Amino acid sequence: MEAREIKLLLNKFYEGVTTSEEENTLRGYFKTEVNIPEELEDDKLLFSELSEYKEESLPDFDLEKDLVAVIEQQETKVIRFKKARFWTLRIAASIFILFATYFFVDKYVAPPSNSTPEMSPEMAYLETKKALLYVSQKLNGGTEELKNLQKLTESLENLSKLKEFDKATNMVKSQNR
Repeated sequence: MEAREIKLLLNKFYEGVTTSEEENTLRGYFKTEVNIPEELEDDKLLFSELSEYKEESLPDFDLEKDLVAVIEQQETKVIRFKKARFWTLRIAASIFILFATYFFVDKYVAPPSNSTPEMSPEMAYLETKKALLYVSQKLNGGTEELKNLQKLTESLENLSKLKEFDKATNMVKSQNR
């Protein structure tokens, strides 16, 4: 075989497009040929190393079966985890409710104590006066709008005077006829 053909086969080999027959041709060339050009010495070394290693047969894998087994295993782990998390959350919520109830009842629903300070009658009078004054101010604040209503009432009184004037003019008209 010529060196030119070997170089073409080597190019195909390095590109990864050789057939097994072409690779066997290259192995046979580098194994049997004595006068190999100097530029192909590295390739000869490579093929001699490759020929030392026997092709290892890979075990027959059933990839689909393995994937299904892994997926089923993961699903059972997820289901167990979800169930455990569900029960854990229930227990935590129950504990939270118990603590919240305890603290709420302790703080806000304490028994009434009779420890209110005693007030003197003068003090009670002043507090009552203060509260009533506050209520009075709030009620009087709403009466400002009633001033406009008072103006309307005055205008209506003026209209009643017009009504009397209208009656008088009607009487004069009826007498003139």
